Amino acid sequence: MRMSIKNGGFSYGKTEILKDINLDVKKGEMTTILGPNGVGKTTLIKCLLGFKKWTSGATFLDCCPIKTSDRKLFWKKISYVPQAKEIPFLYTVESIILMGRNPFIDFFGKPKESDLKEVDSVLDLLGLKAIRNKCMDQLSGGEKQMVLIARALVSKPEIVVLDEPELNLDLANQDKIFATLRKLVDEEDISCLINTHHPFNAIKYSDYSLLLKRDLTYIYGKTKEVVTLENIINIFELPSDYYSLNPKGLNKILLCKSS
Repeated sequence: MRMSIKNGGFSYGKTEILKDINLDVKKGEMTTILGPNGVGKTTLIKCLLGFKKWTSGATFLDCCPIKTSDRKLFWKKISYVPQAKEIPFLYTVESIILMGRNPFIDFFGKPKESDLKEVDSVLDLLGLKAIRNKCMDQLSGGEKQMVLIARALVSKPEIVVLDEPELNLDLANQDKIFATLRKLVDEEDISCLINTHHPFNAIKYSDYSLLLKRDLTYIYGKTKEVVTLENIINIFELPSDYYSLNPKGLNKILLCKSS
């Protein structure tokens, strides 16, 4: 399955946020979106999924515009993890994850044994079994984020879209999430699109990257070719003396994609 954006543009009134975005999220590949705060990364994802309407251009799923697609079938194939927010209900971890199976459960039906097995599987995958019966209001911000990711994965989607999945997670759990997603991309042949603030996660795990700039231009290509020290300094508007911190060592880290 392939999801793509063709000539995507978005404006709030007369204020242009995104311009002429072209992006392909291909089967068996991980793509990351990078850029500073306020550059339009979350807006791009919302337009991609149809939560917001493109001002120009469109999103396509296997060459068909998503605005003409069956939304129930669409959400069987695609899972979305928004930025972690407070959940005001006293649902347990297990109940929240089970909600990810809703596209496969009849409106008045009950979860089947197969649905419960999928929940068990993803709890084990992300190491959440110890908190499965806890209510969401008892969890840390990082644990809540892990549960939302589990809810997305439990439907066994063909495409996973995540908006800052590392939010509230320490470095070890960030790496765990990206490693798990990379494993699914490689072994299950899914597609993965991730909005992230952290270039190192992109470099270590993603195949392609889209770097958004405040002037509405962008850089798109293979991660190891476009996520360079020079581009990071430019995109994130870092001071020029950033090079002096240890340019050779940092450049080596940035340019060497881990296996």
